[in-house]
Amino acid sequence: MSYGAALITPLTPGGYFAARRAARQLSAVELAERIDCLPHIGVHDRAAWLRLIEADVMPASWSTIAALSEHLALDLDLLAALDAARLGSDAAAPAHCHTCGITPRQLQEAPAWPSEILCPGCKA
Repeated sequence: MSYGAALITPLTPGGYFAARRAARQLSAVELAERIDCLPHIGVHDRAAWLRLIEADVMPASWSTIAALSEHLALDLDLLAALDAARLGSDAAAPAHCHTCGITPRQLQEAPAWPSEILCPGCKA
């Protein structure tokens, strides 16, 4: 089963969604099976829609972000910073793993890795 390629860095909101999905070892179809939408569309159409969001072809709505956050453990501060960068902001994104997208505050213990580009789990 393909979960998506490991990313060098989730530079975009869509790349962040893809990195978090891959970190959870979910295919687009598996994630689509876990979320519902209105109006209801089939699982394969939902998976195609998720792939468009991950490719930054289609922006995610707030309700989509909320639904994805339930399953992908998103850091909304990081997502907001990535979206601001997409819109031209020069502000730095919060520290995050450049493979799975997790942030230090999402870890139970806060090891000193923010200056690194990989979290302890991806480094191992």
